[in-house]
Amino acid sequence: MISEKHRQVWQAIHAFIRNRGGSVISTVDASPIKFQVTAGSTLPAELAKLKYAVRSIGTTTAPMPTTEMIAQPGRPRSEKVARDQVGLASLDIFEVDMPLIR
Repeated sequence: MISEKHRQVWQAIHAFIRNRGGSVISTVDASPIKFQVTAGSTLPAELAKLKYAVRSIGTTTAPMPTTEMIAQPGRPRSEKVARDQVGLASLDIFEVDMPLIR
C-alpha cells in the first residue's frame, strides 16, 4: 500500500517536471518516474542538480502543437499572422527513482 507521504512526494516531483515543460509518462505513484522532454531541455540537469539520479532511456517522435508566424502577401513584413499547426518533435525520455520515504 502506498502511503500518503509517498503520494505527496510523487505529486511534487510530477509538478516539478510539468512546470518545467516535461510530461510524466509513467503510471501514477510508480517508481521510477518516467518523463519526456523536448530535445535539449535543461530539466534532466535541474533534477540532477537536486541529487536525483536521472537516466536516459531513449528517444521518440511525437506530434506537438506549434505556432508559426507568417507574412501575408501584399502586407508589410511586420504584419504577420499566427498559424497554429501540428508538427513532429523529437523527445528525450528519462527516468528518475522516487526518494526513500520514511
